[in-house]
Amino acid sequence: MLLFKLFGGLLLLYVAYAIVQGEVVVKSGVWAKRITREDAPTGFWGAIALYIALALALILVF
Repeated sequence: MLLFKLFGGLLLLYVAYAIVQGEVVVKSGVWAKRITREDAPTGFWGAIALYIALALALILVF
């Protein structure tokens, strides 16, 4: 479906933005939290990897 491809593309744009900024927002419990590349590099790159996997699934699978 075109809508899923659009969401996947937008998510990839957000991933690129997050990498450039060095900060990603992830869900944490009820709220969200920011993970910075300097403070938690493993968490940051883990979140980036998950977002890329989700974006590729949205584009390629659905």
